[in-house]
Amino acid sequence: MKKISLIVGLVMILGACDGMAEIQNSQSEQSEQLSAISTQIEGITNSIETLKTVENELGGYIRTLQEQKAALETADTNLDQSIKNLKSELAGDINSVQTEVMTQLGQYKGTVSSQIASILVSIGELQFADTTLQGRITNLEKYVNGELKDWASLTFATAEQFGAAAETIGSIQSDILSINQSISLLESSTQASLASLTSSISTLDGSLQSKISQAVSDCNSVIASAKSELSAAYTTAISEAITASETSMKAWVNEQLAGYYTMAQTDAKIAALIESLGGQVGKKFLYKTEDGQLARLYDSDVILDHYKDEETGYNVIVLNTKVYSVEFIEKSKITEVVIPDGITLIDKSAFADFVNLESVTLPPSLMYIRASAFSGCSALASVMIPAGVNSIESSAFEGCTGMTSVTIAEGVTSIGKNAFSGCTNLISVTIPKSVTSIGDSAFSGCIGLTSVTIPEGVTSIGYSAFSGCTGLTSVTIPEGVTSIGYSAFSGCTGLTSVTIPEGVTTIASSTFSGCTGLTSVTIPEGVTRIVDGAFSGCTGLTSVTIPEGVTSIGRSAFSGCTGLTSVTIPEGVTIIGDYVFGGCTGLTSVTIPKSVTSIGYSAFSGCTGLTSVTIPEGVTTIGSSTFSGCTGLTSVTIPEGVTSIGGSAFSGCIGMTSVTIPEGVTSIGYSAFEGCSSLTVLRVESTVPPTISYDSLPNTLLQIYVPAGSVDAFKADSKWRRYSSIIVGSETPIENNPGAAPPRV
Repeated sequence: MKKISLIVGLVMILGACDGMAEIQNSQSEQSEQLSAISTQIEGITNSIETLKTVENELGGYIRTLQEQKAALETADTNLDQSIKNLKSELAGDINSVQTEVMTQLGQYKGTVSSQIASILVSIGELQFADTTLQGRITNLEKYVNGELKDWASLTFATAEQFGAAAETIGSIQSDILSINQSISLLESSTQASLASLTSSISTLDGSLQSKISQAVSDCNSVIASAKSELSAAYTTAISEAITASETSMKAWVNEQLAGYYTMAQTDAKIAALIESLGGQVGKKFLYKTEDGQLARLYDSDVILDHYKDEETGYNVIVLNTKVYSVEFIEKSKITEVVIPDGITLIDKSAFADFVNLESVTLPPSLMYIRASAFSGCSALASVMIPAGVNSIESSAFEGCTGMTSVTIAEGVTSIGKNAFSGCTNLISVTIPKSVTSIGDSAFSGCIGLTSVTIPEGVTSIGYSAFSGCTGLTSVTIPEGVTSIGYSAFSGCTGLTSVTIPEGVTTIASSTFSGCTGLTSVTIPEGVTRIVDGAFSGCTGLTSVTIPEGVTSIGRSAFSGCTGLTSVTIPEGVTIIGDYVFGGCTGLTSVTIPKSVTSIGYSAFSGCTGLTSVTIPEGVTTIGSSTFSGCTGLTSVTIPEGVTSIGGSAFSGCIGMTSVTIPEGVTSIGYSAFEGCSSLTVLRVESTVPPTISYDSLPNTLLQIYVPAGSVDAFKADSKWRRYSSIIVGSETPIENNPGAAPPRV
């Protein structure tokens, strides 16, 4: 209302300025307006009351909803707790049932495993028993068919003597039968007489009958006594007769066998004979286990006996003179093997993968160690090969990672393929003078081996014989060696120097590849060929002298020898193979002799230190990528005899500023000079445009000089016409072409 009064006052003040008449007219209008405003205010007031009522109702609804929410939250909490309780109960039940089931399964598994183990043991015992039984049956058959028949023929020299003895025994038996029959007849007759007497006196009075009965009884007693005495007398007589006959027979038999041994004497003689023959009939194969586990051999021709020596605790198998493959119940339990004197052969894989075998004793009688005989015996620490062994066959001790030393006795002539490969802890090996050949990969991967002396008698070293022996720092190769196999010393990163003997004529592929520590090598005059990869990757090699007799250098022979700074290739070499010096980044100079007629693919690629090279007159072809990436090369002389320049032959030679293509060149391969960013001048001496590819030449060329009479021919050629603007005759003075390099099409 105060606002309204203020407005009225304001209106009145304003109206006073215009005149009192207008004020009076305005008062009526203002009254109407005030009335309308009052009506509006009243409506608003009523609306506010209605809104308050609605607000109260909404508040009630909200409170109800909040109560319902609280109730739902309580119910939800209770439900979560119920679920947790139920889960806990179920988990407990499940765990209980699972535990019970697993326990039962474990018990059942244990029972089954025990039964299976028992069955396996029984099977093994039955198999051994069966083998033993078969052997004994065979021996028994031999005895019955041989020795027993011989004894019988000696005991009863004639059929008549045997018959006489049989007749004597038969006569005694007949006498005994006759006596028994007589006693039986007497007894029957007496009984009949008594029966008749009893019948006759049946009518007599009782007193007489009693007396007669007594008499009969007495008679029976007398008869019985007589029968007993008679039987005893005859029995004694018969026994004495048999004893006398037996004594007589034994005396006769002993008389007949007086010149022969008894069984005990025979056994003693056989034992003495076995000993005197040095065990050629059989020997004891001994081994010891942690739990006395018995061996199982399944070759019935080998087993003679099987027992346990209580004194030594060894299980003993008596064998013939060979040790065949042996099947044990558990190989892992065998820790020691002693093979006694008399055994001559250990067969293939006989003790392979006996991972806990720590010691083995080989007898002097041993002659053969077959392939893989002890391979994989990772716990075996050392071994001494006896002199009687002629050859250690392939993989005999391969993978014996615990072996630290090997002594090979004089007498062994060859060490077979992979014989000691993978013996990573082998640090010492003695190779005798009797050895003449060392087989392929014989000591490969023996990373602990630091030095080795190859004896004078060796004539050949097999491929990869010492490959991967990273700890090997020195090796002495004797003068008698004429052949060194490929990769023989590859990867021997610790090897610093090597002298190749005079008898070697060929250095095989990859012989010393990857010998990163090798700083010097002496190649003898007799060498005629250096084969592929022979010294590749020998990053420590700084210089090498190739002897005059060498005629060919194979691909990658010195590739990657980054420390090599200079090399002289002798007269006589006709072929430089692919990638021979590729990647020799330290190479600054190379002399290529006039005898060379062919330079292979990438022969000097990546030789970033090479500054100049003269290609000899005899070369007719420069192969692909021959000098690619030689970033330091500033000049090159291409001889008149060259007819083709291969693809990418000089690509990336960024230091080269000019080059002359001789008259005989008929083709320039793709990208031959691509990337030669400093090459601005090209001279072509051929009157006929050589064949080129669209990218044979770089974009940096400013001038191409050709014979004066051939300018038009070059400009008309479909491949050369793109360079028309910079092609000039050779008599034209060299001037800087103000134009840009020709575009490629």
